[in-house]
Formats: sequence, C-alpha cells, structure tokens
Amino acid sequence: MTDSATRSTTSSAVILLSKGFERGRAKTRLIPTLGPDGALAVHQGLVQRALQTCSPGDRSGDAWDLRCHVDGDPTPLRACLPPGQQATWLPQASGDLGWRMQSALASAHAAGYRYLVLVGSDCPALTREDLGQALAALAHNDFVLAPAEDGGYVLLGSAQPSAWLGAPVFSGARFGGRHALADSLAALTPRGRVARLAVRWDVDDIADVERAREAGLLQPADK
Repeated sequence: MTDSATRSTTSSAVILLSKGFERGRAKTRLIPTLGPDGALAVHQGLVQRALQTCSPGDRSGDAWDLRCHVDGDPTPLRACLPPGQQATWLPQASGDLGWRMQSALASAHAAGYRYLVLVGSDCPALTREDLGQALAALAHNDFVLAPAEDGGYVLLGSAQPSAWLGAPVFSGARFGGRHALADSLAALTPRGRVARLAVRWDVDDIADVERAREAGLLQPADK
C-alpha cells in the first residue's frame, strides 16, 4: 500500500476519500428524490468544496500535503483543485469503509507523514480551521475524531503508524449509522489517546442538501 514514489515534504498530510464522478455511484440515497443526475451534481459540488477546504493553500499555517484516494476515475476531480494547488492522486483500497480508511492511513504513514487527518467529501461544514485543530491535537494525542450529528464522524486523525498495520482495526464497526462513532472509539481507545473535536454535520439526505444550500455551502439546484 506504500506510495514510495511520493515521499513527504512536510510532517503532515490531509487525506481525502471520495468517489469519482461516475453517474449513479455517488450519493445514492439522493437518487430517489433528485435522480442520478441531480445526485451526481450534489456530489460534484461537495467534492469541489472539499478540495478547496483541504488544499494546502499559501498560508504559513497550512503546512500539509494533500493526498486524494478516489474510488473511480480521478481525472475529473483534478479539475476541481484550486488553481496552483497540487495533490497526490491514489486509488482506494478494495473493502469496506473501515479497511479503505485504514489502508489510506497506513499508506500515508509509510510515505513518511507523522500527522494525518482523513476526511470524506460529504461534510461541507468542515473548515480549514478544523483541519488545523485536528493536526495540532495530534501533537499530544494518538488519534483525533470529529463527531457528526448523526452518530458518525467526519474526520479521523492519526499520529500512530503502527495502529494501522496488520488486521483490520474497525472489524465489526457499524458504519453509515448512529453507532459508527461509538464503535470506532471502542476500536481506537485501546490503541492510544483519542481527542475529540466539535460536532459537525454531513450530507446524507435531501434535508441535509437543503441545509447546505441555505448555509451557502452548496450551490442551488439551478446553478
């Protein structure tokens, strides 16, 4: 899983997990309401915002590299990067969400990064400040989680390379529902100190889409 060709130039990396822009594969819970094209448009808007949030930028405090693990063709996502920004593009591992996260974290640690923050593409409320706080928390903790309102979480950080080697860490974790945070905490706590950030919300259903649009975090449907 090691990306040996891309060694770290900083001690920190932000990892973005995302599906590609293939019609009918992303935000499938929105398809009954918005149709496959509408669901894809929401996914594209979320990915664009996530890439803007996660890109290192040119501020001195944004000392991280960006690694994007894409399930699908990464080519259309590259065009969503802000001008002048760079990322390392990698495929996602096969398996459930827990294993895909574990593989991405193991790969980044093996590439030389000490502090890692992993996020998905469906939390438009996540900010650059949240990423910075997570990386700062890892100076004194082994892991960091940002809970979601629905019982899951929107960010997972690691400063513990050995935790992701070997057997699946999240075996039996119930992702996609209200047990995800509790199950993940149960898996991580025996492995080290876990910090928790402020609660955020992500986009799962049409009510979340409208919330994101009203907050100006997602373009209206006619844009």
